Amino acid sequence: MNVFSMIKALPVTALRVLLIQWLTAIGYFSVIPFFMVYLVRYLHFSPAFAATQLTLFLVGQYGASFIGGYIGHVKGPVLAMRLGLALQIVCYLVFSCGIDDAFYLSCFSLLLGVSKAFFTPASKALLSTLTPGQDQLLLFSLRSTINNLGVAVGSGIGALMLDFNVVGFFIAAATVQIVALVLLLTLRLPAIVLPDNLKNASFVAGVKSLLLKPFFLLLLVLYALYSFLYIQLEYSFPLRASHAWGNEMVAYVFWVNALVVMCLQLPLNLYLSRFVSNWTAIFLGFLFMVMSFLVIGMTDVSTLFLLAIVFFTFGELIIDPAIDTVAGSRSEKHFLAIAFSLLGLAGLVGGVSGNMIAGALSTGDGVFHKSLWFLNVLLAMVGAGLAVLTIKVKFSSRMEPYNEKN
Repeated sequence: MNVFSMIKALPVTALRVLLIQWLTAIGYFSVIPFFMVYLVRYLHFSPAFAATQLTLFLVGQYGASFIGGYIGHVKGPVLAMRLGLALQIVCYLVFSCGIDDAFYLSCFSLLLGVSKAFFTPASKALLSTLTPGQDQLLLFSLRSTINNLGVAVGSGIGALMLDFNVVGFFIAAATVQIVALVLLLTLRLPAIVLPDNLKNASFVAGVKSLLLKPFFLLLLVLYALYSFLYIQLEYSFPLRASHAWGNEMVAYVFWVNALVVMCLQLPLNLYLSRFVSNWTAIFLGFLFMVMSFLVIGMTDVSTLFLLAIVFFTFGELIIDPAIDTVAGSRSEKHFLAIAFSLLGLAGLVGGVSGNMIAGALSTGDGVFHKSLWFLNVLLAMVGAGLAVLTIKVKFSSRMEPYNEKN
């Protein structure tokens, strides 16, 4: 069965949720990559203030993921997704009014992050609930590919609208999100039968249940390590490329990353799933990360740097959906919103610490000490080591999903 046939075989409701996810990514990424440019160029704030807004956004996105998980657990993931989209639309419409007060801009930057905290864990939980365990790697790989397609389309819209009409810049994003919200409001879910003990389980009981599972504790550690490594793509890699080879190289970094994800995300993960378990896939992903940071730390050749970005992207496109797949297939269905919100908190710890340590290991002109790259090598090796400890089956076997056994 080819990839397209496998996608068509996914539940129709799950495919509709993926369409909503794609529209959300378009609206979101038509604003976020250019928001700091808008603040500095059009509202004449300092770059330091613009960076503060990005920090507030990240704090809202990851810090409120626990609240989003609570709403998704108590009221259902669809409501959490609707609240997230509605809040995002409100933020865009407020920005379109041209507010230039620092306090209000800061408040709505924080709320824009909170909207993502509501939407993202809930959407993952809903997709996992709607999809059989054996199809979840395909599902999360497809979700990642769709997000990257949304990034490409949204960035193009944002670049066009920012130069053409500043108000239209936010209106375009709000319009796309309104379409997504209408589709979400008309979404009809199939009846999902849950055991009575899970239906009545409290949020606190769900947190305790997950944190008492060794596999989930390991996932939290692995996701924190992965987030530490991944944040380098958004911070240290562009600065390293710009300082060594000029701003054009920064564009090459993201083009290579996007091209590899778009072309190989689905076929590579589906190929691996035929031969190895999800834990083994995570192990292989961290090995690619080890190779990436080794190359970056040992060479100053631009072509080898781009080769390192390819290795890094292989690690990214393997690890992220594999961790989501394990979390979705081996957690009780009623605790999925909690599971993905806890992963979001682990991502906050890893991403923030990775950003801070990278900043501490850099000079004022954007040069990074070699110790940063070798620290990332060490952490990637730790991730690979932890993953390999969990492999209790042969490399040629696949892991039986929790939800399929119950």
